[in-house]
Amino acid sequence: MQESTRSPIVPKEKTHDVASKEQSYVPLRIDESERMLAQAMSSLPTAERDKIIEEVHGVYKPIEEEAGFVSKKLAALDSEISMQKNDAYEIALKQNRSFVEDYDFRLMFLRSEGFVASAACNRMMQFLKLKQIYFGEGKITKDITFLDLSEDDILSLRTGAIQVLSEKDRSGRAVVAVLPSLWNQQQTPENMMRASYLLEMSLIRDPDVQKRGVVYIYYDTKPYNSGLSAPDAAMVSLAKIHKASMPVRYAAYHICLRDRSGYHSIGHAISKKEDIVKGISHYGDDKECLLKLQGFGILVSCFPINSEGTMNLDAHLEWVQQQKEDVIAETTHPRSTRGSTIKSSNVAALPAPQQQLQRRDTLESIFADDSEEDMLVDGSQPPSDEAALARAAEMAPRSALQPAIIDVVLGRGRWFQYFPGNISFREFLEERDVEYNEASRTDKVNMTKSIVAELRASGRRFLKLERNQRGSDMWIEVGDKEIYKKVSQCYRTVRKKDRN
Repeated sequence: MQESTRSPIVPKEKTHDVASKEQSYVPLRIDESERMLAQAMSSLPTAERDKIIEEVHGVYKPIEEEAGFVSKKLAALDSEISMQKNDAYEIALKQNRSFVEDYDFRLMFLRSEGFVASAACNRMMQFLKLKQIYFGEGKITKDITFLDLSEDDILSLRTGAIQVLSEKDRSGRAVVAVLPSLWNQQQTPENMMRASYLLEMSLIRDPDVQKRGVVYIYYDTKPYNSGLSAPDAAMVSLAKIHKASMPVRYAAYHICLRDRSGYHSIGHAISKKEDIVKGISHYGDDKECLLKLQGFGILVSCFPINSEGTMNLDAHLEWVQQQKEDVIAETTHPRSTRGSTIKSSNVAALPAPQQQLQRRDTLESIFADDSEEDMLVDGSQPPSDEAALARAAEMAPRSALQPAIIDVVLGRGRWFQYFPGNISFREFLEERDVEYNEASRTDKVNMTKSIVAELRASGRRFLKLERNQRGSDMWIEVGDKEIYKKVSQCYRTVRKKDRN
């Protein structure tokens, strides 16, 4: 396993002393923590408090991301960066400017902070610094994969002390379980934090997870001793820094404890008042706590602990193995583009596919496989709208999000080529072919962004299939960066055909 060169979060010999000596960590008892919660709740304006309560209960609606709104917020973030940039940002800028200026990279920080530019900038700066500490200066602008973890990092990941549930909650949010009883203290808190980094970053590759947020369940129903051990205290201190740096929207915290006699350790990984009020405490044995979680829309049938207290890590270990296999496959054979989506919207049907087919759109090869056997023969009929949607559902039967008839689905093969939304998309581009070809390079970039904004405004989405942590294909939404690339690719194909 590849061992990365990195500076430790704290010197290893000081790991167990970091809480009391370096970070002044003092755990609070549950009654003190609940008093803090009540004070935080009462200090918030009514509207803000109601909004947070809605998010905790899963009735929060993600912010509408209209093109003008997002552009304005990105400009505000850019302005904040010029004032708040730190050493880690400057290093990243020198290594790979496109990494830190990437549209999707910056957007995930805005989403994590509700599009408050100053807070998003602060989180972004902390994230780059954290990444430098976790993995070393040389990897600040690298996408971290399974191969960047040390053997102890991987062992920490395999314990299941932090894991993603195989199913989302009733509101479509990803759920992460934190099980402190599984942490093997032969590995350090730093190992666990790097494992957590990989797990969380794998989650937020999905734009829908960025928008809806992640629900965390801190689950420890064993009877408490007199207090937290030094390693546990160190873990909490590091988790607080980690949580304040990751580009994750923390939607809710469920804290499941045996009774009220212990310490609210997870509460001290929460720093902001609005996050404190997102914490919900549940007390009781496994059966009682799971029932309470179920009342908040958590699918407890996929929780790693059942009502009898029996642990099952099979699903988590499959996820870990899948992460390893994916990165090895990606290293050996880079994956081709696969498509994704979000749930259907009610829009008018497109013109009949048969009429569009007769035009023999010059852009169709972008969505087609290179092999002859995957092409429709002359005179064959494209699928009906109903058949196209039925096939989309068959391709990802476990996906809650499904394509609408006007959506563009990315992938290879004749089904993708003749999906109604793809035909409409090619016609839309072809209408602007002459204007695009005559534009300067700068104007082409602006025109591409304008085309994507117009398509989004019409209700269209760009989707692809992606395999989740449990090995199921799911429809997910594609970010603008990938769409820009697809539009440019389509126009390049047209120019090549014109030259021929």
